[in-house]
Amino acid sequence: MSTSVQQQQDTRILVTFDVDGTLVRSVGANSAERNRWHHLAFAAGMKEVFDIIDADVTAIPHHGMTDMLIARDLAVHYGCPPEEVTDDKVAAVMKVMDKFGREHFDKFGEGLEILPGVHSLLKTLSEDYKDKVIVGLVTGNVESIGWAKMRALGIEQYFTTDPIRVGAFGGNDSPYRTELVRMARSKADSAFPDIGKHFHVGDAPSDIEAAIDGVREGPSGAFAIGVTTGTFTAEQLDS
Repeated sequence: MSTSVQQQQDTRILVTFDVDGTLVRSVGANSAERNRWHHLAFAAGMKEVFDIIDADVTAIPHHGMTDMLIARDLAVHYGCPPEEVTDDKVAAVMKVMDKFGREHFDKFGEGLEILPGVHSLLKTLSEDYKDKVIVGLVTGNVESIGWAKMRALGIEQYFTTDPIRVGAFGGNDSPYRTELVRMARSKADSAFPDIGKHFHVGDAPSDIEAAIDGVREGPSGAFAIGVTTGTFTAEQLDS
């Protein structure tokens, strides 16, 4: 066996997943019920930082956006001058949301359900290939909220936790998904120096672009796997 083939067999694979529209979907009779507690977290953050009462995240287009960017657009939508929506204020909103996620972690399954096939896929990756595959999250969610959704829906245990929990989050680490993909890989590399390929799974063009841009700009990028489980078609993902 050649050295290169042996090295490929000895390396692990990193698989990171987006959350909303990829692993889970919103359910409910109306917008108030769908993804309920994530929306309440936004309302709490907007009230405390910008003094906006009952901010409704569904008032703006936001699918595929990170929580930091959503908070910025939401503040402007409700009348805040763009120049006053500073990075520090957006970070303050994220801190409120992160605290909200930790305080109400057991409720984040309300208004959400696991997409078909997700449970069996994650179970297979984490159990049958646990020595070869590292499973993590790359999502626009605040970290505590992303993991709260996984726990509430009964799939948190399928993500790699030893020696670290792998992930990057658009409410904590960066507002830009390309950077999140790279950051997740960097975190994983710090604990698992034998990682070879990285696959990132997402349902939005921003997920695909983030993975492709990461590959284009360096070895820490990922191969994109697009899934049509959200609001975008295969043609939109291909483009």
